[in-house]
Amino acid sequence: MYIDEIDEIKTRENAESLKGIFWVKSRANPVYFSAGGGGWRLDLTVGDRTGEIRLAYFDNDRDSANAKYNSIPKNSIVKVEGKVNIWRDTVSINVGGRSGGALEIADTDDYDISQFIPKSNQCSDALFRYVQDTINEMADGPLKELMNLFIEDPDFVENFKTKPGAIMYHHACKGGLLEHTWEVLSHCKTTVQVHGSLKKDLVYAGAILHDIGKIREIRVAEGIISTEEGALLGHIYLTVEMVNEKINGMVDFPIDIKNRLFHILLSHHEKLEFGSPVKTMTPEAITVACADAIGSQVSQYIRAVKDAKTDENKFWVRPIGWVFKDALP
Repeated sequence: MYIDEIDEIKTRENAESLKGIFWVKSRANPVYFSAGGGGWRLDLTVGDRTGEIRLAYFDNDRDSANAKYNSIPKNSIVKVEGKVNIWRDTVSINVGGRSGGALEIADTDDYDISQFIPKSNQCSDALFRYVQDTINEMADGPLKELMNLFIEDPDFVENFKTKPGAIMYHHACKGGLLEHTWEVLSHCKTTVQVHGSLKKDLVYAGAILHDIGKIREIRVAEGIISTEEGALLGHIYLTVEMVNEKINGMVDFPIDIKNRLFHILLSHHEKLEFGSPVKTMTPEAITVACADAIGSQVSQYIRAVKDAKTDENKFWVRPIGWVFKDALP
């Protein structure tokens, strides 16, 4: 049984043996000669539900190394026997050459897909009820009608409840999209209570819909990866397209409400340099943008502390930077 996971491998000493089954996230091209490694080298980035790590495969023969490269495509599942390699405080895996071991495609009987995709620890049914209850609180009118078109669509609901919220960093897990939406909506409700002049239903609709394009941007296979349209168009555009499709099926949806809702969706990253095609210009838009930032960033800090594999109380984590791990309860 191959049971070594990446988070545990990263805590081991240099040259310790390991066995694991991992998802190939990327491959460096081409194979190249490494004098220090003692042979022809193939570099991979492999992952499982606990993280990712670099893997270097060595072979004395160039043709053999190229054959290995060709036999292990991106997104394949590989069975690995090798050794921990620590160089300048960076942990990786060495296979072949002086390290020995083996790298080969895993049999489907050797693994379960859950080894590569983490799952939200929240109850999706409870979170979805929260979204439904919020929509029920909205005033009767075009926005509420629009929202009901989404939550009465079984295909949308299934994807909304199960898709990840991102490929990496925040809410990169099954159910992460709904969990993130719930967080954003919760923060927006607090802001609406504080600032009574906000157009409440517009804020709620924007909060619930702001990331639905990730349903089409992201797919789950052996890992969380981008679709073709996701890579080329991005989730912000896809969100607006999905909402526009619903609106086009409605009768006389008010253009002023449409423009304001689309502005929230297009500007929910707040700034151009953060990926929004327009900057926030309304109080409702900045409410959703700030809630989105809070939901994504706080979860990254919580995850960083939870997953810390160091005794240091201050450590660096991509992409958020320095994180302090408090010893206080």
